Amino acid sequence: MSEIAPIKYDNARRTKSGLVSRLVYITKLLTKPEFYNALTEPMGNVGDQDSILGTVCYGCLLFSELIKRRPQIIRALSKVTNHLLQLAIRVISPLIHSSKFAAVLSYRLQMLQRNTEEKNEAVLSPKELQLSQVLKSISSYISDIRIFGRMWAIPGSIASTITGLERTYSEKNTSALFKLVEAFGVVIGNGNQPLENMAFACGHRWSLYEDKKSGAISSYCYSRSSRCWCASIIVTLIKILRQMFIYRKNGEKVFGNVSLDENLLRNLLNLPLSYHWSFPEGRLSQLTVAILALGASLIKTRKIMYGVGYKIRSIKV
Repeated sequence: MSEIAPIKYDNARRTKSGLVSRLVYITKLLTKPEFYNALTEPMGNVGDQDSILGTVCYGCLLFSELIKRRPQIIRALSKVTNHLLQLAIRVISPLIHSSKFAAVLSYRLQMLQRNTEEKNEAVLSPKELQLSQVLKSISSYISDIRIFGRMWAIPGSIASTITGLERTYSEKNTSALFKLVEAFGVVIGNGNQPLENMAFACGHRWSLYEDKKSGAISSYCYSRSSRCWCASIIVTLIKILRQMFIYRKNGEKVFGNVSLDENLLRNLLNLPLSYHWSFPEGRLSQLTVAILALGASLIKTRKIMYGVGYKIRSIKV
């Protein structure tokens, strides 16, 4: 025992020393302007800013929906648990008279089943309801900020359209039909921006129309903007599948290209969202929208945060 004690003491001392050194490192890091520049740099890029805000926006919406549905989730889980417990009790029942352990286990399972049935009566408290509403309000506000920020992207959209059409026209070894499809995707993909701008402006009563007509125009433009987006996603998916077919034809790996894989996943997640928003009344639940949109935005946000982390780790303290 006398030989073991110093080892435990040395381990504790090393752990404490490591903790102190980390605290010193963090303290020094917090005094470096490069640390704060690295944190704020992504917000200076329009695309990165939109991705980060999208992650926060739909993260809030997801938590809002989960809180609001907590009683339903608990009831569903309790129902599943109850069925499993009933099954376990039926299996153990024949062994009750021959095994004391089985009798005790059966009794414990029955008690657990009663507790599970009580949880079926879960209700949402006023505080939880308020928190859910606050998170949804934050999500809605951030959504407005994102759309407002994209209102000034018209010149960039025009430039992107011209560049995309020039690139499509100059492509070799591509059929005229596919060039036409790709050109359609370029135009329709950037053409949704004016419609979204009009929808946002009318939706916030920034027009000279009466409120009812302004709201109708907003709803119409939002749905048409989303249909343009949906069409552009379909064209993008066709291009991705064509590229994957070429890879396979050339004997290359179909999956493994990080950029192509991420683009495929992001568009597959965005496709049902664009379809949902193509109708004024929608087609998906808010929970489904939150999950899909959060997943799509996280693909880029994860890379942005990794870059921020790399820059922070590179700071000399």
